[in-house]
Amino acid sequence: LSHTSAAVRIAALEALDQVRTRPLETGEVLPLLFSDEAPMRDAATWIASRHADWGEAIATGLRTRLTGPNAAADPASVSGLLAAVIGTTNGRQLVSDLVTAEGASPEIRRAALDAMGSAHLKTPPAEWVAAVSQVLTSRSGTATSLRPAAVRTARSLGGSGTLGEALAAVARDSGIDPATRIEAFAALASGWKATDDDLAFLLSAVAARQANAAEALARVALEKAQAAKVLALFQEAGPLELTRLLPAFERAVEPETGTAFVRALSTAKARAAVRPDLLRAVLKGHSDPVKADGERLLESLQSGLGDQRKHLAEIRASLPEGDIRRGQAVFNSPKAACIQCHHLGYQGGEVGPDLTAVGTVRSADDLLEAIVYPSASFVRSYEPVTVATKDGEERLGILRRDDDRGVTLVTGPTAVQEIRREDIAEVRPSTVSIMPAGLEEQLSRQDLSDLLAFLKNTKWGKN
Repeated sequence: LSHTSAAVRIAALEALDQVRTRPLETGEVLPLLFSDEAPMRDAATWIASRHADWGEAIATGLRTRLTGPNAAADPASVSGLLAAVIGTTNGRQLVSDLVTAEGASPEIRRAALDAMGSAHLKTPPAEWVAAVSQVLTSRSGTATSLRPAAVRTARSLGGSGTLGEALAAVARDSGIDPATRIEAFAALASGWKATDDDLAFLLSAVAARQANAAEALARVALEKAQAAKVLALFQEAGPLELTRLLPAFERAVEPETGTAFVRALSTAKARAAVRPDLLRAVLKGHSDPVKADGERLLESLQSGLGDQRKHLAEIRASLPEGDIRRGQAVFNSPKAACIQCHHLGYQGGEVGPDLTAVGTVRSADDLLEAIVYPSASFVRSYEPVTVATKDGEERLGILRRDDDRGVTLVTGPTAVQEIRREDIAEVRPSTVSIMPAGLEEQLSRQDLSDLLAFLKNTKWGKN
């Protein structure tokens, strides 16, 4: 452990961790958690995270290191350390203190907020609720920069009670940037009551193709007049927005509203994006006539394989010549929203497969089918799953974590759901892609042809 080579010291540390006759002691590892050498910090953090019995001692050491007069630490390593001690009383209090510590760096305070959000506690400690609420409502410059992280953490902690009040204050403050306001609305617990101003703000954002605003609307307990205004968006809503709006009508079960809902859905341009399981879940509490209308709609949407091939052939025959540069603009546009879910080069989302070199492995026909019928086939590691919970709900997404604590599902461009193991009844493969169908209805034939031309020529890094 005193060798001049960092690699040797790391190997010795890991070897000693395996020796039962002479186990490592906390005091031998704690100083290394703040080493100037990143590999040493990483190795020490990994070992510390495997020793639950060290939690209180590490939390005490962290407090001295992070809150003393010479406080300094790498935020990346702090996140891992805080996660390792979050299960201890001292650790939970430390995280709370760091969130509100004006003297701590913004990076350390943000790491503490992230640690809270990733703890997956069924009932968050009262001091956490108070700390996050304080950041949300504070007007100090540092707190303002932390507000987006505080919104994310508040959402993971439930978004109700005191946190709900703080989130609502952020969401309704016109002096705060619109993106953060939308995230705050989306973080509110389901069933919140929207004012006319709230509704107008979110409707405008959905019309501008902001899917998170649709998710916020889906959490509202819509009154009859409000439901009519949301239904007016269905005709022109994109696939992402439409599918996220549907859950709002689980609670709006008046027969007249239910009938209007199915009627509006049947004329929506993006109606092909509607998954049967999602629509049936939305209509579960509606009257039998409304459910019957929904089933008839699904029958009209679920064409057979022969119809799909015929449809693809008709689209292919109608496409003009495509332009690669225009196609790149379509790929990045809010209407297509491809960049939100797919990585391309050094940019993009992580929900769907990386498309950086898709032109080398997929033909133009393959790409057209993937756009029009995304559930026809799945890329390995991006197969969708359905998680059935013990309270009767079903959630569709891409599995990103599955361990003894529970699962993490990616359900959209900025949507991640954490489900605790004790709440899960079943996890099963799904035949339905989380990429919504119906994109070809949102694009002109020229736009679609340009997009295909661009994708067919994405061959970066290939000779």
